[in-house]
Amino acid sequence: MAFTVTARSAAPDRVPARRRRHRPRPAGTAPGNRRFRADAEEAFGYERGLCNADARNWPDLRENATPGTPLDGGPSYTLQWCHGAPGMALSRLGTAELLGDPQIRSKAITALETTRDAASAELHTGNYSLCHGLAGNAEILIEGEPLLGGKADSLAHTIALAGIETYGHPGRSWPTGVPGGHTASLFLGLAGTAGFYLRLNNPAVPSVLLMRPGQFAAGP
Repeated sequence: MAFTVTARSAAPDRVPARRRRHRPRPAGTAPGNRRFRADAEEAFGYERGLCNADARNWPDLRENATPGTPLDGGPSYTLQWCHGAPGMALSRLGTAELLGDPQIRSKAITALETTRDAASAELHTGNYSLCHGLAGNAEILIEGEPLLGGKADSLAHTIALAGIETYGHPGRSWPTGVPGGHTASLFLGLAGTAGFYLRLNNPAVPSVLLMRPGQFAAGP
């Protein structure tokens, strides 16, 4: 009964019109409340403290996270959009665009450089998924092109050509993010791989890894 009353009391037709009216949001805030920005900056500060300066990466804090976890019980350091430096680079790229924070921008560059080195090492060996494969890491390098000074876009095209040379032949299967299997899904499978090549061919196609509202807005 309490839930019913609460739900009804919050219904739009019972909220005064002056409260329902959309109001402009101050720059750099969420729903007009600066507390959200402060919370976000505190979260970035926490993650900044986790960054390993030697590995130039952030540890995967999940228990029994992935194969390759050190036998001494120490943290593992993955290099994927879903976990590790590539995803950290993307979150900091998007935030730096909004806030212009030099510390966030600096960590974005660190994460991008780590992603670049990992992508170079995985040529002809990694899968081509967006979630934890070469396609995802290459997309992140494209997004970080302005901070890496022209080398990232070239590497992304090298990754694309390596995929075509290795898997783009009759009878060959593109490796996906599903171990030992195949899927047509977006983040783990062939749809994401196709999206990566589509974006390389047409940069106007928005990224699904770093979603900017203006890029997905409906046209006239």
